[in-house]
Amino acid sequence: MVNNASRVINGKPVAAGGVAVGPLGTPLPETAIAVLDEALIRAGYISEGGVTKSESRDVNELKDWGGITVKKSTTGFAVTLAFQFLEYLNPVGARAVYGDSAVTVTAATAEHGEQMKVAVSGQEAPHLSWCFDMADGDAHLKVNVPDGQITETGDTPYSNSDGAVRDVTLSAYPDEFGVLIYELTDDGRKTPVVTTADITPGA
Repeated sequence: MVNNASRVINGKPVAAGGVAVGPLGTPLPETAIAVLDEALIRAGYISEGGVTKSESRDVNELKDWGGITVKKSTTGFAVTLAFQFLEYLNPVGARAVYGDSAVTVTAATAEHGEQMKVAVSGQEAPHLSWCFDMADGDAHLKVNVPDGQITETGDTPYSNSDGAVRDVTLSAYPDEFGVLIYELTDDGRKTPVVTTADITPGA
């Protein structure tokens, strides 16, 4: 196969927002261009670093008497996705980190804006279903995480120069088929539609 620049894609978020999250078991899109289920809520802006997917393998080496490696076996495999919720005041990100019961939102009134109270404790983050939704021109890329849990949180800067963010690492867990994540792509290069008007009589 020759080089093909049309198969190169940047992971840009779709205009509606590149990260969507819903309750565990929410149906996830079957193709890269499918519409998301209504239960998947867009989480707002993500910081300019985007999303970083990491795959790690634990490997056991079997050596012979002389110390020569004769076999390597994979004893563990993990996938994580790291990113930052840029909308610090958005309850979607806060609930993904701390759980629904830890986040209380009071609607805006004539006296105050929307208020949020986040109870930060050592409680584990909830298991949720995630979709990372990206597009580059006509090409589309979605990464589905059927069962994901935020297992690491980074530092949050409260400063005059930096925006406050929720820095998180999402761990993916296997679904019923043993799959941790699904990558869906569509290169956007559709075949031309041939109609009867395009057919030359007698050809």
